[in-house]
Amino acid sequence: MKTLKVTVTAATLLLLAAAPVSALSIGENGEVRTRPVQTASTSLGAEISIQARIGNAKDRAFREIDRRIAALKGILTRVQAMVRLTSEQKVSIGDSLQNQVDALTELRAKISADSDLETLKSDIKSIASGYRIYLLIIPQAHISIAADRLKWVVESETQLATKLKVRIDSATSSGTDASAAEALYTDMQVKIADANAQADAALSIIANLKPDNGDKAKASTNEEALKEARTKIKAGLQAAKDARQIAREIVNALRESRADDAISETAL
Repeated sequence: MKTLKVTVTAATLLLLAAAPVSALSIGENGEVRTRPVQTASTSLGAEISIQARIGNAKDRAFREIDRRIAALKGILTRVQAMVRLTSEQKVSIGDSLQNQVDALTELRAKISADSDLETLKSDIKSIASGYRIYLLIIPQAHISIAADRLKWVVESETQLATKLKVRIDSATSSGTDASAAEALYTDMQVKIADANAQADAALSIIANLKPDNGDKAKASTNEEALKEARTKIKAGLQAAKDARQIAREIVNALRESRADDAISETAL
């Protein structure tokens, strides 16, 4: 029987010494063959690297979630302090904000338990796309707070208008021509009603908005709705400002009418 002789050169020995044994083999003709074999050390290194990435990603996610929860709680405190919106409106807004806090808290727990990178990526992505705290929820709350403030201004202007009406009626009953003041009072009432209507319209526009969850069309619709609601608030504030200016004109008109009466009496 023939004996197979294998010639191992010095160069071959050097190759064997420089590479993992499992990665190299010698053929029958003495040539060195390589095969892709993952060693225990490289596998362990890759696993450590993945776990490090997961840990870093979780830390970043926790910071983003905690930041959003803190912002929501701050807004929730302001909503609870609102006094002009109805109890039903306050409860609805407050519940919406609290639901977001609860949902983010649950997401935080889920991310903490995530063990594979792909699931973690998906959950982290949902922090922004699934909740839209800064793009929708907080802007909604700010508009609600602005509407409550506007309604407070409306209430103040209404009380002022009531006092002015008493003075107008008193002037009329005493024989003073208060027709100019009466006309201005009507204009003031129109402005007050407009301001209140604008506040209600803004609240109605944002009432049923929901996070878009990555739907670009819905995101665009939400953005336009928020813009429209802000425009309503701005228009309402301007109407309230106009009402206050008219109130000043009413006071001046009453003063002028009484001065005219005084001049007439002096002339007589």
